[in-house]
Amino acid sequence: MKIGDLVRFFSDESDHAGEIGIIIREAPGSKVLKETARRKVVLWPGGSMCGYPVRQLEVISERR
Repeated sequence: MKIGDLVRFFSDESDHAGEIGIIIREAPGSKVLKETARRKVVLWPGGSMCGYPVRQLEVISERR
């Protein structure tokens, strides 16, 4: 998963469940949640941006 990839959010834990967005940057994991994996910041239709762990995202189309 890299910047420019189209992704679908497949967890029910967000208002963006099932939507398709584009990865716009990487963000560090949360120290509070002790996540070691990096998170991806996704731009959703309508202009909202949110960061999610990779495990909650599915690549739909990879950037070349």
